[in-house]
Amino acid sequence: NTSHPQIGSLTGSPHLSELSINSQGGAVPASVILSPNLSPDTKQASPLVSPLLNDQACPRTDDEEEGRRKRFPTDKAYFIAKEVSTTERTYLKDLEVITSWFQSAVSKEDAMPEALKSLIFSNFEPLHKFHTSFLKETEQRLALWEGRSNAHIRGDYQRIGDVLLKNIQGMKQLAVHLWKHSEALEALETGIRGSR
Repeated sequence: NTSHPQIGSLTGSPHLSELSINSQGGAVPASVILSPNLSPDTKQASPLVSPLLNDQACPRTDDEEEGRRKRFPTDKAYFIAKEVSTTERTYLKDLEVITSWFQSAVSKEDAMPEALKSLIFSNFEPLHKFHTSFLKETEQRLALWEGRSNAHIRGDYQRIGDVLLKNIQGMKQLAVHLWKHSEALEALETGIRGSR
């Protein structure tokens, strides 16, 4: 006897022998004859699309397996690359807030001296340019990995390390802009105190 606290006993119902429950939770008379191609609610059944329910008479070919692997990568490195791409996209959005919106607002209101604006915003443009390029390269490599190109013919897919190594070297050149960050913050704080 199956019992659920909210709805009471299901199998003890005198109507269950006469009614069945369809997929939407509605009652269907038990006299409805079910064909193999119809669901209990007498609608056309959907085909089985699960890869686990693949018909044994039609085993997958190697080409189908390779296509499936490209569409549904399971490699840990793929998910790491996907995370790098997502993080990079978020970081770029943050940089755009600073380089576009904040810069535009400060310029319109003439809220800070030119020297301070130059100190702050000159450091962000090289960062934005670098990270835009890095994101583009990462997304291109992910597209190869996911089989959205012909790279599998050349064997160029499922690699991300070369992109990361190249860009890590490029990040070293940005260090000078990052070192100016604390100088820019101090100048901004001094400017705020002076305007009070």
